[in-house]
Amino acid sequence: MKYDNLKLGVILLLLSIACNRVSVGDNKKENFEVKDTSFEELILKIPRLNLPCTLFCGLDNGLPWAEELGIKNIVPEDSQILGVLPVNNNNTYIVYGIPGDIIYPYLNIYDSTGTKIDSLYLHISYCAADESEIVANITTINKDFSISMMDTTKFIHYTDDNEIIIDSIIVKKRHLNLMNNGIYKKQVQESFRIQ
Repeated sequence: MKYDNLKLGVILLLLSIACNRVSVGDNKKENFEVKDTSFEELILKIPRLNLPCTLFCGLDNGLPWAEELGIKNIVPEDSQILGVLPVNNNNTYIVYGIPGDIIYPYLNIYDSTGTKIDSLYLHISYCAADESEIVANITTINKDFSISMMDTTKFIHYTDDNEIIIDSIIVKKRHLNLMNNGIYKKQVQESFRIQ
């Protein structure tokens, strides 16, 4: 009888320890997810970009996903962070990418409280190729924080020997300037045909 009581006591003690460990683990997870970190502290986790910065057909050299950095509420889910523009005003400029056929690049602008005040897609269209066209994009964020975008579409056909023949090329350009109010002014896009 004493042996059974001792055995029961050991089992209860082990269950109590196991429950406490689960509880402690759960508390740590809850504490990690509690959003008591200020916007400024979250931004410090993101490196500043060296300018000029060029993105060719999307974003391919970003940091780990936003969730891994603990900043998942700043950019959309599954986003890849590239960095923060080193602009010296009251706003924060985060360059990130959303996965798709390519990692589509975006720039979100936040005020000092972390409220999003603007969002810009950093390519004119997309990057793709098929049997009739090849589309490529290049975007440069310049040292003066202006953004230059160029989209090139090559319209093609194939010969019987599978040689690519370029029928025409259309180039589209867009330039954005950072204004004194901290927002980008969207310029009129120009387009011209080559060939």
